[in-house]
Amino acid sequence: MKSVLFLMSLFVVLTSPRANALVYVEPSLGYFNGTYKFEQNFQGDIDRDAFTSSGLSYGGRLGLSWFGWQLGPEYLRNNLILDGDSVNINEWTAMLGYRLVFFRLYGGYIYKAEIQNSKYDPGTGYKFGLTFYMYRHMALNLEYRYVKYKTYDVPGFDLTYKNEYAGYALMLSFPFEM
Repeated sequence: MKSVLFLMSLFVVLTSPRANALVYVEPSLGYFNGTYKFEQNFQGDIDRDAFTSSGLSYGGRLGLSWFGWQLGPEYLRNNLILDGDSVNINEWTAMLGYRLVFFRLYGGYIYKAEIQNSKYDPGTGYKFGLTFYMYRHMALNLEYRYVKYKTYDVPGFDLTYKNEYAGYALMLSFPFEM
């Protein structure tokens, strides 16, 4: 029984990409392209619009890496052009990923997506993506993001706003493990 347990432990240690917990830092820079949907309901009259949104995204991840698993928070600042207007959205995400030798699959829960200088409450959503490690400290990430904002009711009027955005980002990141 002890030899079976020893062999199983040895197998896990030898086949795991990393045998100890490491802190990782991963700054990133990229381009987001997607659609921003807006809905206004005034006394039952519904007005819907969809705009193309695109622009620069930058930020970073910080977390722990253990046996290929990566866990930690991510911050992104999106400087988007939305129907000719500049809109800044700050995203905070809880990330979970698994790194293979040259690839990483990851997903995350966007628990706070704030539109700067806006009356809307922060939105929530999700993201998932695939990373290709080109060099030791350079990676290319392709990810999908979706965020939905809470319904905003204008006090004293029968007026409601709903917002959401979704799209793809191509990010260049620079992962470092310590």
